[in-house]
Amino acid sequence: MTPQTALRNVLLWGVIFACVGAAIGAAIGTVAPGYYQSIFRNGHSPEFNPLQVGIGLGATQGVASGVAISITVLTLLTWRDTRSARPDADNDAPIKNLRSRTWSVHMLWVMATAMSVLTISAATFVLGGIIGQQQLYQTWTERKLHSLTTILESIEFDGVKSEFSSAAKVYLTGTIKDDTSRDALRDKLVFTFGAEEADEMIRRVEVAR
Repeated sequence: MTPQTALRNVLLWGVIFACVGAAIGAAIGTVAPGYYQSIFRNGHSPEFNPLQVGIGLGATQGVASGVAISITVLTLLTWRDTRSARPDADNDAPIKNLRSRTWSVHMLWVMATAMSVLTISAATFVLGGIIGQQQLYQTWTERKLHSLTTILESIEFDGVKSEFSSAAKVYLTGTIKDDTSRDALRDKLVFTFGAEEADEMIRRVEVAR
């Protein structure tokens, strides 16, 4: 088996196991969503999607399993081919050298492939986590902005507008006409977001003098 053929086998098994893992994860996320909700800290959050989590985890675990299994099989096949080679009595030394070189080439290829796959898998896993977290933050931000838009529709809060920053941080800026209006705005924020987040949101809103 040439290194190119072996690499194709590793990639093929990685893709196959990724598809199988994604299908199993999707099935679990659909049939038994409580499983993923129970193992993740924010599993019961409205933004948590068991189906997407199942597909992502299944595909990631499937790739890792496929690569590990295929590399193990290739290693065993290489070992078997090396053991099965039998030197002739008249040409013992050249064959031994050939076997040694073949074994070294295969082992170097297996090690290089394993390191490459592990590095790429780790980087992809981290990148996927970052992207997933950013998508979650975006969803939270959009929901908060929508709620604030409804609250600020009142003419009583003219001069106040909503802003947002990273990590789903949403806040208000501007000037409100008097303390009574500011208190009324805070009450609405507390009702919608809770006291702690409401105080953080309204902190930049000033009362007109």
